[in-house]
Amino acid sequence: MLRERSEAATDSEGPPKGKLTALPFRETQQEAAEAFEKYHSQNFFLTQPSAGLQKVKETFLPFWVTTATVQVRLRQTWERSYSASDEGMQVYASYKYPRSEISGLRPGRLVTQATEFTPRMLTSSNGETRRMGPFDMKPGTALRFVSEWMRSQEGDAAEDLLRSSFDCDRVAAVDMDFSIVSMRSSPLYVPAYIFRSQHFGTKMRTFVSGVNSEQVAGARAYDEGKVAVLAGLAAGAGMVLSQGLAALASAQMLIWGVALPMTAAGIATHYLTWLRARWAAFWQQSEQSRDAEGNMAGAWDAEWVHVYSQYEEHRRRMDEQENAEFFSGSSRTGSARDPLGYYQLMGLEPGCSKQEIQAAFRGLAMKWHPDKVDDKDKDTASRRFQRLNEAYSVLRDPVKRRQYDGR
Repeated sequence: MLRERSEAATDSEGPPKGKLTALPFRETQQEAAEAFEKYHSQNFFLTQPSAGLQKVKETFLPFWVTTATVQVRLRQTWERSYSASDEGMQVYASYKYPRSEISGLRPGRLVTQATEFTPRMLTSSNGETRRMGPFDMKPGTALRFVSEWMRSQEGDAAEDLLRSSFDCDRVAAVDMDFSIVSMRSSPLYVPAYIFRSQHFGTKMRTFVSGVNSEQVAGARAYDEGKVAVLAGLAAGAGMVLSQGLAALASAQMLIWGVALPMTAAGIATHYLTWLRARWAAFWQQSEQSRDAEGNMAGAWDAEWVHVYSQYEEHRRRMDEQENAEFFSGSSRTGSARDPLGYYQLMGLEPGCSKQEIQAAFRGLAMKWHPDKVDDKDKDTASRRFQRLNEAYSVLRDPVKRRQYDGR
């Protein structure tokens, strides 16, 4: 039995405000594309999603990285320190994508190469603005995941100690005191390339680490035709082994013994990707609701959740009169679907989702906020930031956006 002490101590102040860090992009988009192709061709039955491949997106994924010291009392007492380099101490800090997929992009020891996050990191090699994921997960929730992982590690260590001490093969019901001496989490952005594709209408995403292209994660689809042929060959071979070659001469036996398994295997493979995507979405929503209900709220949670929420608050305070002036007084030109060029300004397409608008604004706001640039660039940044706020105030509001799209 494991008992975690309730008096576990944590650092209530949290990370310094100026210590938001990020790993810079080190892999090129070409290297990421090669990793993408390799990932989807690791065996004969995988299908290549290149035909349905859409635009590759460069983004920064939010992570909580934690350092901690724990104390364990069993037959003896020991303390162990866990560093932010341990993958179990790195938790994906958003609910935008399934955590089971993003966990494959945990940077591990590469976290030591993180530097202070700067606006310049948001500009890609081709001049486009990279996206930033929101810190949806409160740090208290991340600490719960980390605590469970450390407790599991120490439980395994305690069992190993008892097995070696008593020279036994199996240990169960270990009575161990587990307490956290100190724990501290900090926010980290991890770079990633996101390849979006479709497989018979099912949206698929493949994630390639921007700092280590060998780290690839995401759903893969199997080729229905190849799987169906294999099922037919296996069924035919089974018929021959059990009844001889004469079984293949019967049309009825061929239909029931070969054609039917082929059809069933093809249909099952076709819907496997769809079912897996639906299950991942359901589990993701359930996980978010569960974490919200059981969140271990801390004194400093609010400081790092939605790191750039101040921009959201600023835009919510804009009054209706100012928004009306944007529509009636502007003389800017744009396309028929983007009359004032708002979508183009934010690097979006008309018809994009609310989440894409928010992600684009977070990145651009960080890039062009006057407080984030050199003094010589403040005037230019101020004009661009004002224009960005103007566009965002319209596109983030469903009513104003419908009015804009219908102009």
